[in-house]
Amino acid sequence: VTIMPKDIQLARRIRGERA
Repeated sequence: VTIMPKDIQLARRIRGERA
């Protein structure tokens, strides 16, 4: 599974900007 920068930023915001 390849994680895109957009996904990372989205995941960071969903997790609390600090993952």
